[in-house]
Amino acid sequence: MTEHRSLWPRRAGAAILAMHAVIHLVGFLLLWKLAEVGEFTYDTATPTAGSASGRVIGLFWLLGAVLFAVTAGALAIGSGGWRQFGLVACIVSTPALVVDAGDTFAGLAVNLFLAALLFRARRNDDSFPAVGPKEMELR
Repeated sequence: MTEHRSLWPRRAGAAILAMHAVIHLVGFLLLWKLAEVGEFTYDTATPTAGSASGRVIGLFWLLGAVLFAVTAGALAIGSGGWRQFGLVACIVSTPALVVDAGDTFAGLAVNLFLAALLFRARRNDDSFPAVGPKEMELR
């Protein structure tokens, strides 16, 4: 029972980060003109989907997606590096969001909120309890 309670914050955090990674992947697919997803269409993309600037910003979206996915994975397995990956993901993906802040305001707010949480977690190592081999031996 105790193990379950100590794992749920980490699993919930990893799930949120993974969803954020998927949303960033959608931004990349749209700006590289690889796919339209739901109401995200080429006509509404800023910068213009498929343009040189769209591809450059799309790379920021892709890098953000990869970094958020790595962060989610590292958090899920209890790796200490998840905080650093998460902070870098927030820093790298924010320029992509700022370009079209009107449509990406919610994502920008999530990035800022995640950065604040990650900064706090970096200062306070017990924010997401780690359960590794050493802790399991004690049980």
